[in-house]
Amino acid sequence: MANISILGTGWLGLPLGKRLAAAGHSVGGSTTTPAKVDRLRSAGIVPYLIDLQDPEVALPEAFRQAEILIITVPPSAFQRGGRRSTTPPDGRYRAALVRVAQSFSHLKGIVYTSSTSAYGEVEGEVHELSPAAPVTTSAQMVVGVENGLRAAFPAQTTVVRLGGLIGGDRDPARYFAGRSGVPHPGTPVNLVHREDVIGVVERVLEKEAWGELFNVVAPTHPTREVHYTARVRALGLPEPRFAAQGSIGKRVSSQKVRTELGYTFVYPDPQYFPLPSSET
Repeated sequence: MANISILGTGWLGLPLGKRLAAAGHSVGGSTTTPAKVDRLRSAGIVPYLIDLQDPEVALPEAFRQAEILIITVPPSAFQRGGRRSTTPPDGRYRAALVRVAQSFSHLKGIVYTSSTSAYGEVEGEVHELSPAAPVTTSAQMVVGVENGLRAAFPAQTTVVRLGGLIGGDRDPARYFAGRSGVPHPGTPVNLVHREDVIGVVERVLEKEAWGELFNVVAPTHPTREVHYTARVRALGLPEPRFAAQGSIGKRVSSQKVRTELGYTFVYPDPQYFPLPSSET
């Protein structure tokens, strides 16, 4: 059993911490919201109020004593601009997360939840050896953190690049409901259910797979038109209307996580992801 600190206990960090605590690990979790303290405690997570926006913040010693650091803080916590923004990152996100990691005294491993947007707007299949080519602001930010953590902790840092996230009350299909002229109907979707993200992180910890990069994406890739039309219909919302075929798009391979970690996806096909629930 490990002593684990989770930086960021939101949509992903909270259920991840709850699962790890239930498995017998000692788990601490950071939050910026005092109202969440009791919720973390009820999940078996020791709560710590930490304001990452303050560059002078002193992290609690108990939080810094963990041997495993899991970082689930999204770029939007530091710099907003929309999904298509290309404004250059201001550097605060990278600086804050690297600073936190460097404050730990005896780190055995780091897990950073990045994004497959790191590969940019390339076409065709990409895998872990494909070069990063971030375009959007958020993609540039996560690649910056990846590089910063690897430079400081090359043997300890494992990056998990996550596809589009679904689970709990989150389902991007709602965004497409009733829209017309939706572009790129034939491009493959690269989605992953939160349950599988948690499962992969658990497997990284179990196998002590440090110093690695893993894509975490459901291995089945229906087209945008097929997937979102079916999901919107299942949600009882107006169906979208797609434009003519556009780019080929990228197809993110998750073969490495299946072969090297021996992970079997709970939800391998986005067409059969559970519908949204109120559970977060």
